[in-house]
Amino acid sequence: METIASLSGEARQCSEVALALSICSGENVESSTNLTVGRFSGYFKHSGSAYYGVVTAIPMLLVYEALLFIGGNPQMGQIRNLGDVWLRQILGSLDIKQSHAAMVMLLGLVIAMVVLRRGGIRLKGSYLGPMAAEAAVYGLLLAIISNVIFAISSFVLEGPALQTQALAAAGALSGGVVQDIALFLGAGLFEEFIFRVVLLWGLLLLFKPWLPNYLATAAAIGIAAGLFSAAHYIGPMAYPLEFQTFLFRFIAGLWFTGVYYFRGFSLAAYSHAFYDIMIYTYPG
Repeated sequence: METIASLSGEARQCSEVALALSICSGENVESSTNLTVGRFSGYFKHSGSAYYGVVTAIPMLLVYEALLFIGGNPQMGQIRNLGDVWLRQILGSLDIKQSHAAMVMLLGLVIAMVVLRRGGIRLKGSYLGPMAAEAAVYGLLLAIISNVIFAISSFVLEGPALQTQALAAAGALSGGVVQDIALFLGAGLFEEFIFRVVLLWGLLLLFKPWLPNYLATAAAIGIAAGLFSAAHYIGPMAYPLEFQTFLFRFIAGLWFTGVYYFRGFSLAAYSHAFYDIMIYTYPG
């Protein structure tokens, strides 16, 4: 009887040990899962924040200005993105010289970075690679959409070749590779700031007191996308107004607005630049 009782006790001990190991294993799995989810949620939260938008805009502005300086075409002069021109005109109305405009913009970004950092957010270098990859994916998806749109329009309307239309919509000026790349970066930086950050939120503030939230949001997005498309056809460097390119730019405006609304300024700006560069370098 004692032997049986002893064996029974040992069995209970083994069972308790096995249960403890099972519980510990479950806790480790749960802890690991929570850690992974926490990392992903941290990435999506911070990479879409205004702080990361400002921080990643600084190198974009610096490279844009450097490439314009290096790739300036003496015959065409220094051509700047339309959004850049508009901001410089605003600064000029404040008696800020054109030669100081880039420095003032850079100073504004640095001040915004310092102010936004007070909220406790910090820059994580491990996020920058995934952010670049994510922006490239959004740009690639838009490139696929543009190919479909232009292929259909070329077939139905017997328009120009696919790449010719895509380049026209992207805004290539053939002022030299370096200058064109600079303008694509400028499109991502300045156009996203003006049409997404300023115009979109301005329209939302205007409409929300008078319209239901979903109507105010839809109206703001639609108007912002339409004005984004229309802006490419005004001014001394305006592109010829064509149905295909206007329609695509409108759709692109909706696309970048969605990226900005759900993923923040940084992803919208870089996906815009990536898209333009992809189309520019597309063989064909």
